[in-house]
Amino acid sequence: RYEVAKRAKVTIELHDAIGRLVDSVQRTTNDFGSASGTFAIPADRVLGLWHLHTQGYVGTTHVQVEEYKRPTFEARLDSLKEEPQLDQELVLSGQARYYFGQAVTRGTVNYRVARRSHAPWWWARWEQPFLSSTKMVASGRVELGTDGSFRIAFRPPSEASPHKDVKYHYLVEADVTAEGGETQTARRSLRIGPTSIEARIESDKGFFDANTPASLSVFRTALDGDGRAGEGTYRLVEVAQPDKTLMAAELPVSAPP
Repeated sequence: RYEVAKRAKVTIELHDAIGRLVDSVQRTTNDFGSASGTFAIPADRVLGLWHLHTQGYVGTTHVQVEEYKRPTFEARLDSLKEEPQLDQELVLSGQARYYFGQAVTRGTVNYRVARRSHAPWWWARWEQPFLSSTKMVASGRVELGTDGSFRIAFRPPSEASPHKDVKYHYLVEADVTAEGGETQTARRSLRIGPTSIEARIESDKGFFDANTPASLSVFRTALDGDGRAGEGTYRLVEVAQPDKTLMAAELPVSAPP
């Protein structure tokens, strides 16, 4: 029978990442069966996954113990000036600068580029094997320039896609390691597809009343969501209504495309 342990003496032990006992305290629970206390983390122990354990009761929880080191510089990847295209070389520029303003003049950059496919919701469920995998498409190492700049170049591959609306999500990660050994990571996400422009139609209403003026908003954007000016055409069609309402058993069975 489970019940709250009121006014019970409990010993709580703190163990480091390799299981050695660091400290222990004794507490007496209150009428709700709870107790509280504090531990001081020594500076000469192994960092990592520590745990708290209660003697006499089945209770264990983990604590991640790390040493915070104030970063001295930041790394970033700049925005693209042109729309990226499949099968064309894409160059990303970046910067590494100390927080006091000067450039990180010496260091290395290890980068990696991963790709994942995305498709419209109404189509993606039929092609899960094509869309679910993440693929590493590029990796390498470059040196920092004397002005703290670096360049990452790769060619987004164009593979046979079952649908023209499939877009590719690229995640670029650059680990910048300064001469002293400190490492900072810069990340940038990119969406690339067969076309560089997409459109969407939106409305703040779920339906319109007959014989009442209605309006829709059309947005023309780049794949990263930024607006792009330009022209387009539209057409409004009427869906043919059936002569009578069909019963559920009379509706045609939809087959996968």
